[in-house]
Amino acid sequence: MLRKGLKKEGQVTLFIIFGILIVGAIVALFMILPKPETGEGLKKDPYRMVQKCLADKLNDALPLFQEQGGYFNPLDYIIYEDGRVAYYCYTSEKKEICLRNDALFKPRLEEEIRRKLANGVEECFNDLVESEGGYDVSLGQTDFSIEILPDTIIAKIKKEVVISRGGEEPVKYSNFDVSVNSPLFDFIRIANEILNQEVSCNCPDESCLADVVGLMRENRDYKITFSLGSRYETVYTLKDFYGTNVFNFAIKNCDKTL
Repeated sequence: MLRKGLKKEGQVTLFIIFGILIVGAIVALFMILPKPETGEGLKKDPYRMVQKCLADKLNDALPLFQEQGGYFNPLDYIIYEDGRVAYYCYTSEKKEICLRNDALFKPRLEEEIRRKLANGVEECFNDLVESEGGYDVSLGQTDFSIEILPDTIIAKIKKEVVISRGGEEPVKYSNFDVSVNSPLFDFIRIANEILNQEVSCNCPDESCLADVVGLMRENRDYKITFSLGSRYETVYTLKDFYGTNVFNFAIKNCDKTL
């Protein structure tokens, strides 16, 4: 009886060993055999790559754009701290209210950013093509726009990208929208209020400077300062709570000193 029990236990052990060997052989076979090519084999995630590329370009462009008053190349400006700051309202006459321009028109600012980044968008897609060597990448037409919203700027890109290799099923991508955090919407809003106060004053009987203290009470996340030039030019500076975002603009208004 003892020998039969030992014999049965030995057979069970052999079955277990053979089972383990078979499973191991199957796993090894799957590891050795080449994997089928699919869209998941791409070297980079197209959405993530293009979105990061564009977000970087947008974040790089915004500081100069804001410091110059919402222009990359202002034509009507004052030199301030070795940089150019655009005029939003200007008069060359004595004791007269300045004439405001369309500098704070939100669609103008959005179009200015869009034009600046247009070439950068194409560079991002060209980088994608180069990164996917061995794949066929087809690029469609680009529909690109910028939208300035509270606390964010959204770059909207509609562009069909088709990636394939060999006989595999092509993988299509279309919308590459990306957003970055930005106080630009609030900068525009506050700058408009400052400008409204400047042009509604009783010149020359009262100062046309905006009430920056009152504006800061209403906008506690922002610091508002101004600097006066020798001819009563005023450069207003807006900063966010941490001082990491700066927005400048200039006004040449009612000159009570002349």
